[in-house]
This record gives sequence, C-alpha cells and structure tokens, in this order.
Amino acid sequence: MIVYRVAHVKYKDLTLSGIGAEKTGGRWNKVGTRAVYCSENISLALLEYYVHSENIAYLPKKILIAKIQFPDDFAIRELKELPERWNQYPYSSKTTEIFTHLSKDPNVFALRVPSAIVGLESNIILNPLFKEFGKVNIIEFIELPIDERLKKNK
Repeated sequence: MIVYRVAHVKYKDLTLSGIGAEKTGGRWNKVGTRAVYCSENISLALLEYYVHSENIAYLPKKILIAKIQFPDDFAIRELKELPERWNQYPYSSKTTEIFTHLSKDPNVFALRVPSAIVGLESNIILNPLFKEFGKVNIIEFIELPIDERLKKNK
C-alpha cells in the first residue's frame, strides 16, 4: 500500500520516526506517544498540513511529500465507532486515547481514521513501534511548489 505524508526538508530523515507527534500530540495520540500521520492521497496530506500550519503566510516555497510504501498484508485497524465530538476542534481527550492505547501493542501496525477536514477521506496513522516497522519504506520524496494563492488571507 502507498500513503503520503508532508515531510520537512530539515527533518526529512525523521519522517517515519513519529517524534513530531510524540512532542506535540495530535487528534488521535497524546503527547509522549509516537505516531506517523499519513493520508491516502497527496491532496489530503497537503490539506492536513495546511490546516495545521500556524502561519500560512510563511509556508515554504516548496514542500516535500514522502511517498511511503508498506506490505499490503500489514493489517490496518478500523474504528467501529467514533467518539462524540471526534471531528471538533479543540478535540476531545477521548480521541487522543484511541491511538495512544493501540500503539502500546507492538502487533498493531496502523489505524485508519476519517479526516476531520474531509470526513469521506481517510488518514492512516502508523505505529513506529510496530514489530515489523522496518518494512515500511519511503519510496521517494516528491518536491511540490506551493501555489502562492494558498498564502493569501481570504
């Protein structure tokens, strides 16, 4: 399977480490829990990055997209039920507990979650502590210029 993630040029060697999410936490993980947030397509990865950018006027001129591959037989968990207010901001602590709990099991590879921005599309959260995480590879980094219209306040 192929998934995509925005990578920072300065930290591209850490793209699969989960350290960023460990330091800041996220909708599905608590601070202290490593997680690698990915999307099923490039456009959603960019949209997620854009929404989480603090100052869009200072977006870099070019962004790196990591094209990530892992074996098709790696199981991706699905949520049977979403917590109340899962897609609200600020998000509930109930959502942060979900991946935090799952990631403690080295047999759990990933969790598919709906995007809070585009609920019909999904993000895949990878567990860097998965026992076979070494089989997850970045195939390539794709350099994309940022359309200047994204930097405008509308």
